[in-house]
Amino acid sequence: MIEGLITKLTGGLYTVKTVDDSIELKARGLFRHEGISPMVGDVVIEDGMISQVLERRNLMRRPPISNIDQVLLVFSCVEPEFSFRAYLTAY
Repeated sequence: MIEGLITKLTGGLYTVKTVDDSIELKARGLFRHEGISPMVGDVVIEDGMISQVLERRNLMRRPPISNIDQVLLVFSCVEPEFSFRAYLTAY
């Protein structure tokens, strides 16, 4: 069992950064059946697949990332009009 950080998602293939390496993996099918969507954030790897999504401390919807400690957001001051409620959700 290895903990890692999803850094990229492309067509169902996740790039996960571990302490030693960066590897490309697929997620177990049970996530789809349980309505869980792995996103950029912390996961557990077992048997060459993402087997568990760790508890989410926070979540940003656009772009979809979770368990973030720092983020720098850059927005237009003019258009479109900005709304904080559309982006951040705390658990």
